[in-house]
Amino acid sequence: MASVKVSIQETLFCSIERAFKSPMLCDVLKVHTGYLFMPKALSVANDQNWGQVGGSKTILFAKSLASIAEMYLADKVIERIENKYWKIEVWNTEGKLLFFDKFVGEWEVIPLEPNLNRINYTYSLTFGARWLSPFAWLFAQLFWKTYMRNVIRNIKPMAESNEPFLYP
Repeated sequence: MASVKVSIQETLFCSIERAFKSPMLCDVLKVHTGYLFMPKALSVANDQNWGQVGGSKTILFAKSLASIAEMYLADKVIERIENKYWKIEVWNTEGKLLFFDKFVGEWEVIPLEPNLNRINYTYSLTFGARWLSPFAWLFAQLFWKTYMRNVIRNIKPMAESNEPFLYP
C-alpha cells in the first residue's frame, strides 16, 4: 500500500470547543455541498454513536459526474482527544473511491489566543498500486486539497457562530 498526504491550515475565531466540535458534530449536509465531481451530501444514517471513538455514520451522496448513481460513504471515528484532535476514516461502502482504498482525515486544533485557534486539517489517501503514485499525487494536490478548502469554508461560519451541534 502507498499513500499521499495533503494538509491545509485555517484560523478560526471561536472557542476551542467550537473549533474542535464543529467539523464532526455539525450538520454534514452543510459541509459537503459538492464540488466538481464530488457530489453533495443528501442524508445521513446509522449515526447513533457518531462522535465517539469507534462511532460511525453513513452518508448518502447525490449522483455526480464521477458516478452514475447515488453513493454511500461511511465515516468512522478512529481517535478523539477532546478539544485537540480527531482522526476519522472514510471509505466507500460499495467499493473503492476512485482508485483509493481509504481516506484518513485528521483535524487538529491549536489554541493561539482565547477564541483564536489554528486548524491543521490533513488527509492521507491510500492506494494499492505504486504505479498510481503520480496520479494520486496530482489528484490530492489539485482536487482533494481544493475540496478540503471548501469543507473548511463551510465549517468556518458554523464554528464561529452559535449554531447548535447535531450530535452530543
